[in-house]
Amino acid sequence: MTWDAKAERIEAQGKADLAAAQAEALRVQNELARKTAENRRDDERATRRQEERAERHRQATERANRRRQRRTDAWRAGTAAGRRWGLPVLAIGAPAVIAWNGQYEFGRQVMHLGVLAPLLPVALEGSVLYSARLAHEAIEADQPAGRYRAMTWIQAGIASCLNVWHGLTSAGHSLHHLAVTDYQVGVALGLTSLLGIALLELTVALKQRKQRARTAAQTRQALIRRVRFPRLSAQAAAISAARGVAADEAWRAAWIDRYGVGPEATRRARRTARKILSRQQRADRDAAGAGNLAIKDGVIVRTDVEPTDAERDAAILETALADEVEAWLADREPPDAGSTSPLHDPDMDGSDGAAKPAGGSRDFPSPEADQIRAKQRNDRLDHTGHTARSRSGAEARRAKGAQTRQRIADHLAAHPDHKPKQIAEALDLGVTTIKRHLRAIADGGAA
Repeated sequence: MTWDAKAERIEAQGKADLAAAQAEALRVQNELARKTAENRRDDERATRRQEERAERHRQATERANRRRQRRTDAWRAGTAAGRRWGLPVLAIGAPAVIAWNGQYEFGRQVMHLGVLAPLLPVALEGSVLYSARLAHEAIEADQPAGRYRAMTWIQAGIASCLNVWHGLTSAGHSLHHLAVTDYQVGVALGLTSLLGIALLELTVALKQRKQRARTAAQTRQALIRRVRFPRLSAQAAAISAARGVAADEAWRAAWIDRYGVGPEATRRARRTARKILSRQQRADRDAAGAGNLAIKDGVIVRTDVEPTDAERDAAILETALADEVEAWLADREPPDAGSTSPLHDPDMDGSDGAAKPAGGSRDFPSPEADQIRAKQRNDRLDHTGHTARSRSGAEARRAKGAQTRQRIADHLAAHPDHKPKQIAEALDLGVTTIKRHLRAIADGGAA
């Protein structure tokens, strides 16, 4: 291979040019990246500045809106307060100022208080306003305000009398030579002390009506009730105060107490219910007189309560068992002559030859023995067909009951309008016994 210096120089120059081109491309690329980063930073700074300006504008707008809203609210509050209190203060304050002036002149000219004359209206009208304020606070707290309102009127009356006296004598005329104008001035000054308190009372009445939240229809209904049903209205008010219930519930309770039915009942139903109540009241009075009513734990209860079916069945079973025991004892043989106690019966103590059980216990007859003895008792009949022994206790009671029912039936036949108490007094029996036999007669138990 032949060495060529010129080719080597050309190749070296090409490599140098290539390296320069690459370096220039890298420089351009870096410059472009730098400019891109700077542009991005500029954009970000511009965006931040724009956001900051927007935020400052928003905050400024909000502050302006808040200031505007505060001014608007203050204006509205002042306007509302003026509408609400302007006329009342003017209506109440104007008479008060006139009254204060009259009292001041009275203290300066008549009482000669000098520099202390302004204290007279402050003492009089100030005490009136203070009492009125106490009454207002009591009503706001839903507390009784009667004493405060009464004190307000008393103090206002005293102030009014002073104003009347000052008005009558302000012209310098004696009491025997008063002119019409003197009376007019006295009455006008006296009314100025009472007019403000009258307006306060109207305000208090309106506030109480709002607190009760009664509509015009409810107020009209209450007025009609008081005019049309004065006794029921008073009774309902008493029930509401005693039981602490609402007005409607107390009104219904008053109707039930008087008529026995609610206010929705018709006139015919009320008349019928009153007759029923009258009859029940007479029956209750009779029961109370007979001792069949008692008070237990603050409640009136009956002492002659009819037994339940279970109690009646238990009584019948007890009576039947007692009859069987009594019949069994009646069928026993009489004891020996030397025996002084029924316990010495041969059948009971084993003296008939049978061995007495150990431990001293005695043998009671078995059910089979009872059946045999019952059969023997039925077979022991005399020639007339009657039993050889006397009737058993059950038969005697049944006969006595039938006799009592017959007496009751005969008495009712002679006196059909008599009540159980009257029948009991006539036959010398208990009221409960009479009622039991009356039920038996009604069920067909009478002969």
